[in-house]
Amino acid sequence: MEMLRLTTRITKDATLNVTVPDYLSNHQVDVVLVLQPIDETRLNPALYPPDFFERLDAIQADDMIERSGNP
Repeated sequence: MEMLRLTTRITKDATLNVTVPDYLSNHQVDVVLVLQPIDETRLNPALYPPDFFERLDAIQADDMIERSGNP
């Protein structure tokens, strides 16, 4: 069984296009589809301060966690 997780947009005419790996071409498959709407306001950069994402990248780039022992 192959599980694909992706984020995509359904078109105005309610069409969903999904591309599968080449090795599944010309095969019969069962498909289970789960649709989870995305809160697009959460993803809209215009709703954040101008330098928000640059500052966030800087925070993530600095490794402030000291690791000790085995990983």
